[in-house]
Amino acid sequence: MSLLLQPPSVKKGSGAYTVRLYDQIEEVDAAEWDSIISPDDLQATHRFIKTCQSAEVENVLYRHLMIYEGDRLVSVASLSLIKVSLDLLSSGVTRAVIRLARSLRPNFLRIPLLLCGLPVSFGNSCIRFREGADSNQILEMITGVMNL
Repeated sequence: MSLLLQPPSVKKGSGAYTVRLYDQIEEVDAAEWDSIISPDDLQATHRFIKTCQSAEVENVLYRHLMIYEGDRLVSVASLSLIKVSLDLLSSGVTRAVIRLARSLRPNFLRIPLLLCGLPVSFGNSCIRFREGADSNQILEMITGVMNL
């Protein structure tokens, strides 16, 4: 089962690092999250992420990762699971056929897309590291969470 579908606060260890998952950014202490964010890095702040999540973009499920080395926060990231409708640009007969197919199979031409980021990322990375953290090992851990 995907960790995105598991309850929040699941801990998954890998070597020296432990990841904690939360489904709502409000469950995360804002000061702790922001403690490794640069003051001018608005898009990674707890406040910005809360605004994005509060917008309730349709068909988006969030998980927020906090990665620790012992008790020390070393990285944060947000994941978004989005159901993408492949028929978005269809029209006419094609759209009618797809609607008929969806009456039998609701997820017809809808695929899950897992992003390491927010639906509104403006092309910027959403992963932040504390200075001195082993970014390669942390990225492997995030990839592992995404692949479960």
